[in-house]
Amino acid sequence: MSGSLLIATTAAMVVLDQPCGKGTASNTRVIPHRPGVISCAAWNGEGDALFGFRSGKVERLDREGASKGALYASDAPVVAIVLKDPNTAFIGGENKIATLNIETRDVIEPIIN
Repeated sequence: MSGSLLIATTAAMVVLDQPCGKGTASNTRVIPHRPGVISCAAWNGEGDALFGFRSGKVERLDREGASKGALYASDAPVVAIVLKDPNTAFIGGENKIATLNIETRDVIEPIIN
C-alpha cells in the first residue's frame, strides 16, 4: 500500500510518493510551474489535481505537472477549490462561488453571483 501527497504553494509544487511499510523510501518529485500564479489547489489523492490561478482559470494537471486543459474561467482570481466528489468541484472566487462538473466542464450552478 502506498500514498501520495500533493503540496502546492505560490512558490513550489511537490508530489511526495510514500510507500508504506518497513525499509521503504519515499520518492519526491518537484513539479515545475509558473511561480506566483497558482492561488489554490485540490486533489483527491488519485488521478489529476485541480489548480486555481490568479488569472481566474482552473486547470487540471496530471501527476507529472502537465496541463490537461482549462476547466473554468472567471474574471476574478480563484481563491478556493473544494472537491465534493471525483466529478464535482466548488470553485470560489473574489466575487462568486460556482459548482463545476469536472468531466463535462459545465458550470452546474452559480451559488453566489
